[in-house]
Amino acid sequence: MAKKKDIPAFTHSALVDVAVKYLNGAGKCHAVLADLNMNMGEIPDAIGWSYANHSTLIEVKVSRSDFHADKDKLWRQFPQKGMGRWRYYMVPKGMLSPSDLDDFSVELGFVPNGWGLLEVDSAKRVRILRKSMDFKDRHFKGEMKMMIGALRRVQIRLDKPLHKFIGPVYCPGGITEVSTTFVLDKVEAEDAAIPPWHDGFDESWTVLQ
Repeated sequence: MAKKKDIPAFTHSALVDVAVKYLNGAGKCHAVLADLNMNMGEIPDAIGWSYANHSTLIEVKVSRSDFHADKDKLWRQFPQKGMGRWRYYMVPKGMLSPSDLDDFSVELGFVPNGWGLLEVDSAKRVRILRKSMDFKDRHFKGEMKMMIGALRRVQIRLDKPLHKFIGPVYCPGGITEVSTTFVLDKVEAEDAAIPPWHDGFDESWTVLQ
């Protein structure tokens, strides 16, 4: 762990913004939500989904005490009750190391913890220190409720049914019109053919756009 004076200072909301940008970019997510309380217990700091059923959750921690407080959460004690097929802690550079995750796992009584670790430097560049395991057994129903709840809120604010805003997709070139379903099927097939970013990480820094 770095000395406290060498750890970049971030507010929780500032680091959540970094997490959202990371999921939308290098995280290869097509939809991202942050700090959305749906009265289901767990409130992910940031969670994103791809068309190939790849959900990635990022839990932001700006202090070690906040990190250790996680051990009291039910969905940390029982990973199958938590959201995210891939799960990461995002922290300021130097605040945590992969060995801290191992110590945390021992406290909770299961090894390995399985969570990945992302660190952010003062320039808001992100680096992967440990990749997440694949949490196939997760609270998928909770993820679906969260997405449906978010869509419902959008629909209420627009004051119109969502289908009024989702029309046919037009493609330049030879095809004049294709259905939305066809496009999504094509994207899903392409997305499934590409290994998720968690499988091929390196320790280089990612510069957010």
